[in-house]
Amino acid sequence: MKMANHPRPGDIIQESLDELNVSLREFARAMEIAPSTASRLLTGKSSFDARNGN
Repeated sequence: MKMANHPRPGDIIQESLDELNVSLREFARAMEIAPSTASRLLTGKSSFDARNGN
């Protein structure tokens, strides 16, 4: 059975940011997180949980 290749959450968010012309720094400021944290989230180097914000 072939495994599904689902997009990562960071890829979906990055695509939306690109379409809206929103920079990483603007995204980080809006989310109240450091730009380095935003970068790690978008590249998949850090995980997050939408249920509790971690």
